[in-house]
Amino acid sequence: MSGVDPTRRAIYAKLQIARKQLGLEEEIYREIMTRITGKESARDCSLTQLEALLRHYRSIGFRARRANNRAEIRKIYAIWTDMGPRLTSRGSRDALRHFVKRQTGVDAPEFLSAGQAQRVIEALKSWQDRIGA
Repeated sequence: MSGVDPTRRAIYAKLQIARKQLGLEEEIYREIMTRITGKESARDCSLTQLEALLRHYRSIGFRARRANNRAEIRKIYAIWTDMGPRLTSRGSRDALRHFVKRQTGVDAPEFLSAGQAQRVIEALKSWQDRIGA
């Protein structure tokens, strides 16, 4: 998804958050998408269609939450930013997502449970100590 427009990427993320928050199984998610947009895949939808899908999810109870307001998530980003200049990735967000995925199996810091976030924080602190950040 690296070549995807950032606006589309943000909408894709919101759609997945909505799907999880509403407890929609894949089949139901696809059925709603087809009914609202006429498409079977978000990648085939226009921005207008994706926004219509988000509006529908909001109408049935999806409430977007700002994920970074959790202290442990902010701490992950703070440690990562501090380490950034010493990393070959220069501390890119994609590199952080890959690190989180390797550590927990979760796609991004925003989706971590409190326990998973704490494990990532401890792993980052250990890494930080090793590289002398």
